[in-house]
Amino acid sequence: MEKSSYDYLTLENIGSFLLNPVTVLALLLLPACIAVYTMIDISGVIFLLDQSCQGRQASLRQTLQQGL
Repeated sequence: MEKSSYDYLTLENIGSFLLNPVTVLALLLLPACIAVYTMIDISGVIFLLDQSCQGRQASLRQTLQQGL
Protein backbone atom coordinates (compact mmCIF):
# COMPACT_ATOMS: atom_id res chain seq x y z
CA MET A 1 0.00 0.00 0.00
CA GLU A 2 2.90 2.31 0.72
CA LYS A 3 4.23 1.92 -2.86
CA SER A 4 0.75 2.80 -4.13
CA SER A 5 0.70 5.93 -1.93
CA TYR A 6 -2.33 4.85 0.08
CA ASP A 7 -2.47 5.13 3.84
CA TYR A 8 -5.58 2.95 4.20
CA LEU A 9 -8.30 1.45 2.02
CA THR A 10 -11.87 2.61 1.93
CA LEU A 11 -14.78 1.78 -0.34
CA GLU A 12 -14.08 5.02 -2.23
CA ASN A 13 -10.45 4.25 -3.11
CA ILE A 14 -10.48 0.45 -3.44
CA GLY A 15 -11.09 0.62 -7.19
CA SER A 16 -8.17 2.92 -7.91
CA PHE A 17 -5.98 0.88 -5.57
CA LEU A 18 -6.76 -2.37 -7.39
CA LEU A 19 -6.12 -0.76 -10.79
CA ASN A 20 -2.79 0.69 -9.70
CA PRO A 21 0.06 -0.88 -11.73
CA VAL A 22 1.99 -1.81 -8.58
CA THR A 23 -1.03 -3.66 -7.18
CA VAL A 24 -1.73 -5.40 -10.49
CA LEU A 25 1.91 -6.54 -10.72
CA ALA A 26 1.85 -7.82 -7.14
CA LEU A 27 -1.41 -9.69 -7.74
CA LEU A 28 0.06 -11.30 -10.87
CA LEU A 29 3.29 -12.34 -9.12
CA LEU A 30 1.58 -13.76 -6.05
CA PRO A 31 0.14 -16.91 -7.72
CA ALA A 32 3.51 -17.60 -9.37
CA CYS A 33 5.29 -17.39 -6.01
CA ILE A 34 2.69 -19.65 -4.41
CA ALA A 35 3.07 -22.17 -7.25
CA VAL A 36 6.87 -22.28 -6.88
CA TYR A 37 6.62 -22.69 -3.11
CA THR A 38 4.04 -25.47 -3.49
CA MET A 39 6.18 -27.34 -6.01
CA ILE A 40 9.21 -27.18 -3.71
CA ASP A 41 7.12 -28.35 -0.77
CA ILE A 42 5.56 -31.25 -2.68
CA SER A 43 8.96 -32.29 -4.07
CA GLY A 44 10.40 -32.38 -0.56
CA VAL A 45 7.53 -34.48 0.75
CA ILE A 46 7.84 -36.93 -2.15
CA PHE A 47 11.59 -37.22 -1.52
CA LEU A 48 11.02 -37.90 2.17
CA LEU A 49 8.38 -40.52 1.43
CA ASP A 50 10.72 -42.23 -1.03
CA GLN A 51 13.55 -42.23 1.50
CA SER A 52 11.20 -43.64 4.13
CA CYS A 53 10.11 -46.48 1.84
CA GLN A 54 13.77 -47.34 1.26
CA GLY A 55 14.44 -47.34 5.01
CA ARG A 56 16.84 -44.39 4.84
CA GLN A 57 16.97 -41.20 6.83
CA ALA A 58 17.30 -37.89 5.03
CA SER A 59 18.70 -34.70 6.44
CA LEU A 60 17.12 -31.31 6.04
CA ARG A 61 19.89 -30.33 3.65
CA GLN A 62 19.26 -33.34 1.41
CA THR A 63 15.55 -32.62 1.42
CA LEU A 64 16.08 -28.98 0.44
CA GLN A 65 18.48 -29.96 -2.34
CA GLN A 66 16.02 -32.47 -3.75
CA GLY A 67 13.10 -30.06 -3.38
CA LEU A 68 14.87 -27.36 -5.31
